[in-house]
Amino acid sequence: MNFKTSATSVEVRLHVVPALQEALIGPLAGAEPDIPAVLEMSSAYGLSRDDVMETLKELQVLGPGRKNPFDQIQSKVKSAFTRKFKAQQNRLSQGMGSALLKGSTSADFRKKSKGGKRKAKAGGAKKKKPAKKKKKT
Repeated sequence: MNFKTSATSVEVRLHVVPALQEALIGPLAGAEPDIPAVLEMSSAYGLSRDDVMETLKELQVLGPGRKNPFDQIQSKVKSAFTRKFKAQQNRLSQGMGSALLKGSTSADFRKKSKGGKRKAKAGGAKKKKPAKKKKKT
């Protein structure tokens, strides 16, 4: 998980983790799994697949007589969630990296001080200087 909170670790385990489990694991454990809703929520909170399936499981606090909600998720639902999560991540990374794949970098463009127009930086990357030869003594 990659967010900041003002709560202590105990408060996170007692209040935040159960709320996230209910919102993320509940739809997966139901009779009709709602994988798109879980993907949307995990994306909104910046959670990885491991955060949803592994970290929440490790951080949960199970009281006496309480069942583990992760045991209620069928293996085929877990597999489908993983496939769809990876497909979503691939689409996002391809969309964000399309400019880099075309050969341009963020350093290639500079804003002019007036007008806000962008111009390409001439030459692209810096040229390396040739190595100096050592003198024999």
